[in-house]
Amino acid sequence: MIKSIVFHLLPIYTLGVLVGCEKPKQELTEEFLVTATLEDIQRIEGNEKIDLTLVEDRIIRIPIDSITHNPIIYPVYYEEEGKEYFIHYNAATNGLDIYDLTNGERKNRFVYPTDGPGSIARVSYPYVQSLDSIYIFSPPKHITYLIDSLGTIRMEYALPKLFMINSNVGMANCFAVYDQDLYCTYIPPYYPVFKYDSATLIKINLESKISKQGSSKYLHAVTRFPMSIVHASSHLTLGDSNSLISYFGALPIIARTDIRTEKTIHYYRKSKFHKEAVKEGKHDGKQVADKMEGILSGGWYFLMVFDKYRDLYYTIYYPPTDPHHANGELKDINEMDFSIIISDTEFNYRGEILIEKDKHFRSMFVTREGLLISNANPKNKEYVEDHLSYTLYKVKPLD
Repeated sequence: MIKSIVFHLLPIYTLGVLVGCEKPKQELTEEFLVTATLEDIQRIEGNEKIDLTLVEDRIIRIPIDSITHNPIIYPVYYEEEGKEYFIHYNAATNGLDIYDLTNGERKNRFVYPTDGPGSIARVSYPYVQSLDSIYIFSPPKHITYLIDSLGTIRMEYALPKLFMINSNVGMANCFAVYDQDLYCTYIPPYYPVFKYDSATLIKINLESKISKQGSSKYLHAVTRFPMSIVHASSHLTLGDSNSLISYFGALPIIARTDIRTEKTIHYYRKSKFHKEAVKEGKHDGKQVADKMEGILSGGWYFLMVFDKYRDLYYTIYYPPTDPHHANGELKDINEMDFSIIISDTEFNYRGEILIEKDKHFRSMFVTREGLLISNANPKNKEYVEDHLSYTLYKVKPLD
């Protein structure tokens, strides 16, 4: 009888031990994020479902003329009536170039004088509602312009002169216009450190000029000590289901803000190469040399793009590395390896690949076929000055 009781109780006891040993998931509550350090966040275990990878498919080449900068940076993809386009601002012409991806030809080139009638002081990153409604962010005069399909300026919107809302647009940051509200990244004054609880996102009504800080905030973890701008800055991308996605260079924390409700939910998604938290002193950005050392030391998340065709996000991560060559000279940023993290719309980690250091990290966008990453790096054998060259990557299930 005693043996029978012991036999039946053992499985129950064993189950209790197994359950008791399971490490509980850290909820990203406001209470946790208020006090969490970089080390606290580093210890979190994210949700993983490693079942996807990116595979090189083919090279795509698009001819360009002598006044198109190669590489183009931060191109914007747009699809209309079954045709695919990408739009980029051309610093050489102070204008926008629109390319038809279907045939690889330039569809339009809009050029603007820098002063006088019909001028735009400096053409910068565009937001494309349609080919007949393109918004252009112009930093020098804090003005957003609305142009039509012929490049004609239809409206000018003067914006309040808030610190760093303009110059940061386009640097791994989008801006968006919904109804009459413009949303963009806000970088508060950050020397010596960013202020905790400052907004990372700001909404500006184009008609009233009234601005409102968003619910996505600078976290305690990135305001504890000086670090390089790429580690401390918040980035912004357009997400799924009318959302805006904010994230920090130093952190695997992602904030999704619903534009309709203005509520923010936090998620956790970490690169497999993100092995340790940013260190004080190692990633400082107080002097020019220190700033470059901090950047070239890696350990930061950068450009993120949403793939609406496959409901996935792709994020660039720079693994930690020695910023110096063997002779002590600083490396060039184009010599850095980077990875592409694949995650779903709940930011579950689905896979990651390491990209060799011969790609151009600031020119990446999604098409119906897959993810395009620029080959415009002098070390890449596919790089030629008179063609835009992209490697097409396709999502594949892991074997």
